[in-house]
Amino acid sequence: MRILATCLLVALATQASAQAADEWRTWGGDLGASKYSTLTDINRGNVAGLARAWEWATGETPNATFRTRPGTFQTTPLMVGDTLFLSTSYNRVIALDANTGGELWAYDPKAYEAGQPPNGTGFVHRGVATWTDGRQRRIFMNSRWNLIALDAATGRPIRTLATVERSISRDSSRETASR
Repeated sequence: MRILATCLLVALATQASAQAADEWRTWGGDLGASKYSTLTDINRGNVAGLARAWEWATGETPNATFRTRPGTFQTTPLMVGDTLFLSTSYNRVIALDANTGGELWAYDPKAYEAGQPPNGTGFVHRGVATWTDGRQRRIFMNSRWNLIALDAATGRPIRTLATVERSISRDSSRETASR
């Protein structure tokens, strides 16, 4: 067991050191969610002089057709290379150019079409995950009862069995919940 734990720690340290220092590929910045950055460009001496480089807004508003409303925008963007990947309250996934804030692509799973979630706060989604095999990158997100894999370059869904995209029907999920 001790050998397994040691191997796991070495693997995590190796992966963490391989990640570029200016990227944020996982929630919390690393696999340990330390929320620590080694970047030193912004510090106590210059933080007061920072100016906004760009701003982006979801543009999401209540949807009268489906009687839904977005909740508070709460997400932790992931940064890979010069791209920010994030999710919105309505479960959309957005890729932004980190230098300009320009939208590269957007994917809308249309989670609002199933109606308002019974949480009392509106739609809320807090983030996405990323994976790569070194050749291609995937962005994963859950949206209600769906696990969705997207091509990070295009935002198009990956529909192969290997990505484990699985959807449970609303009827079976209600049936399970009512038991």
